[in-house]
Amino acid sequence: MLTLPEIIEFQARKYVATRLSVVIPFDNEVDPAFDELWDAFARAGVEPDGIEFMKFNLIDMPRLEIEVGMTTDSTLPLSGRLVHGELPSGRYVSSTYTGSYDGLYDATAMLIGWAKEKESNGTSRRQRRGIYSPAASKSTRIIPRLNPIRQDW
Repeated sequence: MLTLPEIIEFQARKYVATRLSVVIPFDNEVDPAFDELWDAFARAGVEPDGIEFMKFNLIDMPRLEIEVGMTTDSTLPLSGRLVHGELPSGRYVSSTYTGSYDGLYDATAMLIGWAKEKESNGTSRRQRRGIYSPAASKSTRIIPRLNPIRQDW
């Protein structure tokens, strides 16, 4: 199920993430990336307390560069694939999809189509290797590794 999209104002938020290059389908790579992130929080003695998300940096179908992260005001030491970043403030299109991973592609396509129809001025730009987007992200309210029932995601 997909809720109707709406435009929201978003305040900038700092984050820590695991950056990885993936090829669709990539769902088997998400849990290990989140585990790497949670381990970094644990090593730093910081309780994860922000918004969990997946950020799509580069889209060159079927290849993607993504960041699996969490917003935080804490500074964590970086190692391996970990990066610091900031989700920029601005106007975002927001919608909630509930269902299996298999339906996420269609939900994303609908959301992009809606934004184009509304003439939303996004920050994405085409480049040699695909589409670069500094702010395209997906947040989740249910952590998949803690709730294996995909329809609840």
